[in-house]
Amino acid sequence: MVAQLSRFLGFFALVVAFTAPAVAQDPDYILIMRYETSSEKLGDLGSSSSRGSAALTERILTQADEQLEIEYAIPGDPGEIRGNAMWMYPARVAIAPDGSKTLLNSAELDARVEQWLAEAQWPREACGRWLFTWTAFQILCDPDDVLAEVEAQEMRLRQYDAGFATWLALISAPVALEKAGMWGDLRVFTGTAPIGRADLLENQIQSELGRAEIFGEALSEEEARAKLSGFDASGTYTVELEVDASGLVWARTERFEMLLTGLEDGDERRTGTTVTTRRSFEDWTASQRD
Repeated sequence: MVAQLSRFLGFFALVVAFTAPAVAQDPDYILIMRYETSSEKLGDLGSSSSRGSAALTERILTQADEQLEIEYAIPGDPGEIRGNAMWMYPARVAIAPDGSKTLLNSAELDARVEQWLAEAQWPREACGRWLFTWTAFQILCDPDDVLAEVEAQEMRLRQYDAGFATWLALISAPVALEKAGMWGDLRVFTGTAPIGRADLLENQIQSELGRAEIFGEALSEEEARAKLSGFDASGTYTVELEVDASGLVWARTERFEMLLTGLEDGDERRTGTTVTTRRSFEDWTASQRD
């Protein structure tokens, strides 16, 4: 789960002296993501849970039939931004009709990465390494990494027929959506997909490698695979979307549940829920003053 959770944790994990550029004008929307996960060792061997939140603003730069360009940024005081988000945002992204994304300000992000590494006194060789401050944190340095972060909260559907290509690392294929009714003026779509052993095995291998690096242990990918030779897993992922007539998503609820067996420290049941909501930035700002 380390690879999955790093998408959330990268917003908050590390403190260094760096100020991100300010957004030139008010954005159009704010996307607010809240998540909660739990893990239970079977046989009364203990449990753990975590929860948190993250937010991105959207400022629409251009909008046409064939292309949409958006600037994403972190709301609030730039001095409070932590981790990879310190260099990733603001990020300008082009979204094609098929939903594919292209980063438009790569050169700017490259320069911010160099400044970020210099401020933290990290060499380029530190890129990709895992650290532990108050939580697990992977140092990312590739400007295109921001596209995965944006995908975690992006709330537009460009092609219903293609299904919902979820960002979740546990799912390797799009989730087929079905219309499930209306919620006021919003159409509600739902979808369910199985989480198979292969998806979870690769995720668990990356988790083992990240944990070993954090604790200074030598572990190769081959050794991690050998440790998990008896691994088996199954699970289910579900999503519910509330979508307006233009294809704008105003709420997205994702849930997963899975059972992992063959782990060194015992079988484990994991569950999680992520709720992402869209609000107009004007309304959200007014609510913060109340």
